[in-house]
Amino acid sequence: MEALKLAIQNAVTTGFVDDQFESFSDYRPSILTNEPILNEKVLSTLLDELRTCESFFLSVAFITSGGVASLFGALLDLEAKEKPIKGKILVSEYLNFTEPEALRKLMQLTNVELKIATNSDFHSKGFLFTHKSYYTIIIGSSNITHGALTKNKEWNLKVTAHKDSELFKNTIIEFENVFHQAQDVTSEYLEKYSFVYNSERKLRQGLRNAILPVNDKMIQPNEMQIQAIENLNKLRKAGKDKALLVSATGTGKTYLSAFDIAQVNPKRMLFLVHRKNIAQKAMESYATILSNKKDLGLYSGSTKSMNADYIFSTVQTFSRDEHLDKFNPDYFDYIVIDETHRASANSYQKIMNHFKPKFLLGMTATPERTDGLDIFALFDYNIASEIRLHDALANDMLVPFHYYGISDIVVDGKSLDESATVNELNRIDRVNHIIQNINLFGTDDGVKRGLIFCSRQEECIFLSHEFNMRGLRTIALTGNSSEDERSRAIDLLETDDLEIKLDYIFTVDIFNEGIDIPRVNQIVMLRPTQSAIVFVQQLGRGLRKREGKSYVTVIDFIGNYQNNFLVPIALFGDKTYIKDNLRKLVHRPEKSIIGASTIYFDRIVKEKIFHSIDTGKLQEKRRLVEDYKILKGKIGRVPTMIDFLEHGERDPFQYIVHYNSYYAYLLGMKESISPISEFEDQLITFLSKEILNPVRFLEIHLMKTILNRGQISLVEFQELYLKETSISLEKETLNHALHVMNGLFHTISVNKELVKIGSHRNYDIVFKENDVLKIGRTLSDLIEKADIKSYLLDLCEYSFRTMKINEPGFANNDFILNSRYSRKDVFRILQWEVNPVALNVGGYMVRKNKADCAIFVNYHKDEGISASTKYHDRFISRNELIWMTKNKRYFSSADVISILSQKEHGMRMPLFVKKNNAEGEEFYYLGNSKVLKETAVEISIYNDSGKSIPLVEMNLILENPVEKSLYDYLVNSD
Repeated sequence: MEALKLAIQNAVTTGFVDDQFESFSDYRPSILTNEPILNEKVLSTLLDELRTCESFFLSVAFITSGGVASLFGALLDLEAKEKPIKGKILVSEYLNFTEPEALRKLMQLTNVELKIATNSDFHSKGFLFTHKSYYTIIIGSSNITHGALTKNKEWNLKVTAHKDSELFKNTIIEFENVFHQAQDVTSEYLEKYSFVYNSERKLRQGLRNAILPVNDKMIQPNEMQIQAIENLNKLRKAGKDKALLVSATGTGKTYLSAFDIAQVNPKRMLFLVHRKNIAQKAMESYATILSNKKDLGLYSGSTKSMNADYIFSTVQTFSRDEHLDKFNPDYFDYIVIDETHRASANSYQKIMNHFKPKFLLGMTATPERTDGLDIFALFDYNIASEIRLHDALANDMLVPFHYYGISDIVVDGKSLDESATVNELNRIDRVNHIIQNINLFGTDDGVKRGLIFCSRQEECIFLSHEFNMRGLRTIALTGNSSEDERSRAIDLLETDDLEIKLDYIFTVDIFNEGIDIPRVNQIVMLRPTQSAIVFVQQLGRGLRKREGKSYVTVIDFIGNYQNNFLVPIALFGDKTYIKDNLRKLVHRPEKSIIGASTIYFDRIVKEKIFHSIDTGKLQEKRRLVEDYKILKGKIGRVPTMIDFLEHGERDPFQYIVHYNSYYAYLLGMKESISPISEFEDQLITFLSKEILNPVRFLEIHLMKTILNRGQISLVEFQELYLKETSISLEKETLNHALHVMNGLFHTISVNKELVKIGSHRNYDIVFKENDVLKIGRTLSDLIEKADIKSYLLDLCEYSFRTMKINEPGFANNDFILNSRYSRKDVFRILQWEVNPVALNVGGYMVRKNKADCAIFVNYHKDEGISASTKYHDRFISRNELIWMTKNKRYFSSADVISILSQKEHGMRMPLFVKKNNAEGEEFYYLGNSKVLKETAVEISIYNDSGKSIPLVEMNLILENPVEKSLYDYLVNSD
C-alpha cells in the first residue's frame, strides 16, 4: 500500500476507532469550532487550506460581505500566483440572506467561478479543497459570514480523503450537479437580486422595530462598563476624589460616565470637552440615560445655560475668566473631563486648579501620548478602568475591522519611503493605484464613507482633486480648516442623501482624535506608521458601532518604511517588542487577532515588515527609556519587572539584554537604589543574564528559596519541588544546577584563554553541605543591600511567569516544545559540564559519552556565506528533515559513526531550527529526532573555488510533527 493511503488509513483509525492509535495528526478527522477563549477559529483552517490547495469548491446557503472580507486576501493571493489557483463558489437565495455586496466582491476575482442556487430549499454548507494526492472535506454548520467563521458556535467535521476515495468522488459529483443547475452571477442578475434583497431587508427591519419591546431598545451598561462603575464606587468608598478612565475610542466612555452620574446623583455636574458639537452629543447621550431626571444645558457659543443642573461645555469657553469667575470653586459636585490627555494644556490646568469638586473623572483613550507623562499623576494614579482596543474588540464593544496591508507604488524601481518627495507622492499612477484598491476591497454595504489619512498637505489636496476629477466626491481638510468646514464635511459624509454625500474626506494632522463619525466604513492610510498610538487612533475612527454597520474596511498602503514593525505592534496590541513574536504575528495573523476582525498582508508588504523587524532598532535606548517612563508615570513609582508584565508593556528582559541587568538600568536612570561596586555589577550581570533567565526552572526555584530562607535541607527542598511541579527532582539535575549557579558551566576569555567564570571570580553562590542547601558567601554579601535582594526576587518571579509552566518539559527542566534556545541554553539544559565554544559546535556536536547530539539548523542560509557551509537542509514533511553533516565527513568519520549508531548508543538528538540569521542566536526546539539509517548517503558540495567537498546526508524523523503554523513560518522564505 502506498505511504499516503496508509497514513490516511491510520488517521481514520485514530479518529473513528481507537484514539490511542498512532497516526499523522494532519490527516485525522476533527471537529472545527470557534472557541474565543482559545482563539480557535473555523477561519484559520479555511485559510490554511486555501494557501496550500490546488483547487477549491465552496458551497454555502448564504454569504455576507464580512465573510468574503475574511477570505478575500487569501483568494487574491491564489489569483496572483504565476499559475492562478482556481475555484468554484456556490451560494443560494435561501431567505434572501446572501448580501449583494458579497457577490460583487467575488465577481472581481478572475480565478473564481461564482453561481447562486435559486431554489428555496438549498441549505448546504461544505468546503472541499484538492491537494496533490488527497482532499480535505469540511461539512457542517458554517456559512461564509464573519461570525460563523470566527465567533459563533459552529460544528464542522473535517476529514481527509485520498484522491481515489469514494467519499471524495461522491462529494464532488454532488457539488458539480448542483453547480451545473445554478444561476451564473452576472451584473444583470446582481441588479435584480439587489432590489429583492434591499426590499426584504427593509421589511425585516420594520418588523423588528415594531415587535422589539421598548425595554430592549434602552441603553444598558455592558460587562466592562459595569466593572468600571464598580471600581469607581470602590475608589470613592476608599476616600478618593478623582479617577481616570482609560477607554478605547467608540467604547462608550460618555455613556459610562452617564451611568456613574446616574448612580451618584450629584446636585450639579460639569462635563467638559474640547469642541461644541461633542458637548452637544454628550448632552444628548446623558438625556437618554437620565430620562429627564435632571435639567441639562449647553454652555457654549451663544447658548449659556448657567442654571442647568448638569452643564455641558468646552474647555475653550470655561477657561476664559469671564466664564470661570461666574462659578465658585465648589459649585460643581462632579466634573467630567473628556480627552484628558490634553490636560497638560494651560486651559485645562486653569479649570482644574479653579474647581474643587467632590469627584473628578478624567476620560481618555491614550493617556500615554502626552510628553510630560503627568496625566496619571493628575488623577493620583487612580485608574478606574482600562478598556483598550483589543479588550473592546474581544467584548464586542466595537465593529470588527478587516485590514488589508498592500504595497504602495514603485517609482523608478524604488518603493516609496520616508524620503519620498511631493512629486513622487502626487503621481497619476499612484492615484489610479489607490482608487483601484479602495474599489477592490470596498465597504460593508457598498456605499463609501471613508477617511483618508495623508502625510502632507500638498498630497492631501492633490489626491482630493484627482479623485473628484474621476467622479468621486471628496474634500481635503487640514489643520487650517475651520470648525465649520470640518463639521460640514462630516455631515456630508454621513448624510443619507446620496446626491450630495461625500465619498471621502482627505485629512492630514487632524481627525486622529476628538471626532465622532459612526458611519465611517472605510479607513485608508497613505502615510508611514511613525507611532502605534496614532495608528490605533486612526483605526479607531471607523470602529464605532452603528445600526446596520457590520464592519470597517482598513486599507494601508505600505512603502519601504523603517518603522513598518510598528504595524503589527499596533494591530495586535503586542507591546513586548519581541521580534520573534512580531514575525509570527505577521506570518499567520488570523491565529492572534481577536474576534471577527481579520488582517491580511500581501506578499511584498510581508517582506517589507519582516525586513523592518529584522533591521529595526526595537530595543534602542530611546524606546527603552520612553517605555520605562510611560509605565513609571502610569503607576507613580519605579516599576519592577513584574509591573511590565502585569501592565502588558515591553518585555523587561530587554533591559537586561541591553544594560546587563535591570538594576544597572535603574542606576543609570538615577533612581534611588543602592550603588554597587564593579564586582557587584559583574555578579548581578551574571545572575541576570546566565542564571535567572527564563530557561530552566530549577535554578530560578532554588535561587528564590535560598534568597528567602538562607538555607534549606535537601529533603525539604525536594519535597517543595515535588509539590510545586509534581515531579521528583533527580540528584544529577540538582548537582548540575549548583554547578551552573556557581559559574562553573559558563566561560569567559582571560588572556586569550577560556576559563570558568566562577573559578576566575571566586564565586560562591549556593552550596550543599551535609545534605543542606545553603547560601554562599558571595551571594550573602551581595544581598546585604536590600534593593539587590528585591531585584533578584523580582527577576525570579518574572522568569517563572514567562516560562510555559503548563508545557511538558518545564517541570523536569527539559526543553519546551516550540520555545527558543541559544546554543548555550541547549548545552546547559542537556547538563554539559562546560559550555562548548560555539564555533566548534557549528551545526551539531556529539557528546563524548554519546549521551546526546544537539542539532542546529539555520534553514534559510545567507547568500554571502561560504559555499562549503551552505548546507541544503530541508523539510520534506512536518516530521521529516533531510539533514547534512559538517563538511569533510565520510561514513568513517567519528561523529558520523556516532550519529548513525544513535539507536545502539541510545543517543538523544534534539533538533533546533531557526528561519534565518536575522532571528538572532536562538533556535526553535522542534523535539527529539531519530536517524533513518537507510537514507544516509555520502555526497559532495562545492566550495567557492569549485572544489568538491564531501559530507554525509541523511533523513531525520521527528517524534512529533512540527506545529503547522510554525512549520509554515520556518519553511517559507518570506
